[in-house]
Order: sequence, then structure tokens, then C-alpha cells
Amino acid sequence: MKIKIIFSTIFLLVVCGCKKAERQFPKTNAQIKHEGVMNDYSYAGQITEIKATTRINALHQNVIITDFNGKFVWATYAAPWCKACRFQAPIIKRIEKSFKTNTVFITILTSKSMRYEDIPSIETAKDWAEENKLDPKKTLAATNLWSITIPRHILYSPEGQTLFWHTGFLEEKKIRNIISSRIMEWKKWKKDKTTAKWMRLRK
Repeated sequence: MKIKIIFSTIFLLVVCGCKKAERQFPKTNAQIKHEGVMNDYSYAGQITEIKATTRINALHQNVIITDFNGKFVWATYAAPWCKACRFQAPIIKRIEKSFKTNTVFITILTSKSMRYEDIPSIETAKDWAEENKLDPKKTLAATNLWSITIPRHILYSPEGQTLFWHTGFLEEKKIRNIISSRIMEWKKWKKDKTTAKWMRLRK
């Protein structure tokens, strides 16, 4: 019991970037492995040769990230108890309504509460979608991400490359600039292999 209490305390201190102001978090191993790698089409490891990560949305439907193949995907990882996530949600909604590019915005709920291993349910996703007026088809519940630092934002290419990865709150203008610039640079890379500074190849 004491171990769970101690772990829960650490969880609260580390897991949530729950301040409105932007903070700088160290890069995770997964981020280092996938971000900007132009010959990695795995959606940051969600798609492998042997399996594809499946999540359930607020409408009780199974969703795989490759369902959005051919479109850019901005994925926001959040939780109902995270203050920064609550600030972030309406910003994402505004951007989604106004963005004219071929971009899909999805939200993945990582935990139901601050309790140890409190996995989000379909109801968690449904409540979040209703509260923030998000598309329930694109509001998902994750069963294996309860301990990650949130909010987290990842931009995927139409082919599954990880074009951008950030942990912590992002201002609206910054998100818009990131999406516009990364999409433009990706399209240029596709056209003539012109590489941006953030791009690399895995050997």
C-alpha cells in the first residue's frame, strides 16, 4: 500500500505538465527514436510487422492510426484531471475548425484520474468529447499510456513518419505555425528530397 502511495505521489509530480505555461521536458527514448526519422513509417511505433495498436473511441469503435492514412494527423494525449489539458482542448478545437489542410485532429485519453493505473474507459472518452465538443470518432481511450507526461502532441505524416513531438502545453499560434511549417517541409522532402534541419534517416 505504501509503495502505491509513493508511486502515486511521483506520478502526480512527473506525469502531468499541468500548468498553462509552456515547460521544457526532456526527450523520451521513444521521441529520440522516432521524431524526424524519415524512413520510419511506424507512427512512432504503433505499427509494427507483427501488430498494430488498436484503441476504442467514444462511440465504442476500434480505431487504428492507419485508419487516417493519406492525411496528416495531430494527436493530443490528455486526461480529464490535467489542468493544462483542459486549457489545451478548446485550442485544439479552434484549430481543427479553421485548418484547411488535409489534417485530422485526434485526442487520446491516457488515464481516468490521478489514481495509480486508473485506465480510461469509453465513458472517459465520451465525457471528454462532449465537454470539449470534440468529434467522438476521434476521441480515444488508451489502456497502456496512463503514466506518460501530458499533454503530449505528435504530428504524423500521411505515411506514418513522426514529424513533430512535444510534451507540455502549446499556445495556439505555435501549434498553427508548427503544423504549417512541418507540412510544407514534408511536402518539399517528398517532392525533391530537400531535408529540413529536424529530418534524419535511421541507418
